[in-house]
Amino acid sequence: MTTAVTGATGHLGANLVRALLDRGERVRVLLRRGSSRKAVEGLALEVADADLGDPASLAAGLDGCDRLYHLAALVSIVPKDRERLFATNVLGTRNVMAAAARAGVKRVVHCSSIGAF
Repeated sequence: MTTAVTGATGHLGANLVRALLDRGERVRVLLRRGSSRKAVEGLALEVADADLGDPASLAAGLDGCDRLYHLAALVSIVPKDRERLFATNVLGTRNVMAAAARAGVKRVVHCSSIGAF
């Protein structure tokens, strides 16, 4: 069984990944190409290059996964970030959920924040 995690380089995601690994789970993190991987460096996990705006990369990253924790988000209260917030937190989440459904992921946990509102 493979568990996928988006947002694995954030505070919550990095701690979740460690907890999953401690439980003996096989973990695949979906990370944007070029993003810092420092938070998950040295951990025994799979890395898939995936972007919330790229449905094909999400489909590839979720292939063979049974569970998904979707924690990736953009958090900002700056008015000029409104379009990026919508693209990431709304459209990106739609893309992830559609890819998970097509991949046959059995269980999804989505964690959001006030930044989505």
